[in-house]
Amino acid sequence: MCMPLRIFISKMASRITKESPKSKPKSKRKDIWCIFNQVPSEPAGRLLNRELEVAEERQVLTELFGLEEFEEPFRSVVVELYRKVLTFCKTTDPQFSAEKLSTLLGIFDVAFKKAVKKDISQQKFYNVFKQLLLAHSIQRPPYSLCAFSSQDVTAIAEFFVEEVYKYYGLYLSLIHISEPTRLGMISYAVFCLKKKKKKK
Repeated sequence: MCMPLRIFISKMASRITKESPKSKPKSKRKDIWCIFNQVPSEPAGRLLNRELEVAEERQVLTELFGLEEFEEPFRSVVVELYRKVLTFCKTTDPQFSAEKLSTLLGIFDVAFKKAVKKDISQQKFYNVFKQLLLAHSIQRPPYSLCAFSSQDVTAIAEFFVEEVYKYYGLYLSLIHISEPTRLGMISYAVFCLKKKKKKK
């Protein structure tokens, strides 16, 4: 069970403000830096353009993160999930910079693909995302880099819990569902729709 949102946010904010740059963790974590890694500065700037069409956003995100690996119709679901993160970055006040956009999309990509590949639990997915976010919220090289402020972390945490964490099980079930089960669900959905139309 995930800890309450307010506790999660307060703990992360507390770690960011209280961590000493000179203090070192007990063991060095594997370096996973997401700043301009998966999303270079040029496409990051393009994605931040508010005039960019939805179809273009989907195409750019699919190409950047190799989302072609997911079969339709589930590729569309995954692309929309990435678009949720993008929309959050574009609508945050003030709007995220290209660096912050690149970092958050990169963090989400690493966490989400690990979840899909290893089919990890909701709690583990939560922990992976949290650790990556914290690693990009404290200036303590080479152990962590500061891309986000404490205010950014609070906003990201709220968004993540409300828009991603709550529906994690649904996203994974759609991606990992077997073909017979998928066809059965589609057939049942069609049956329900036809039955509803007859009643009208």
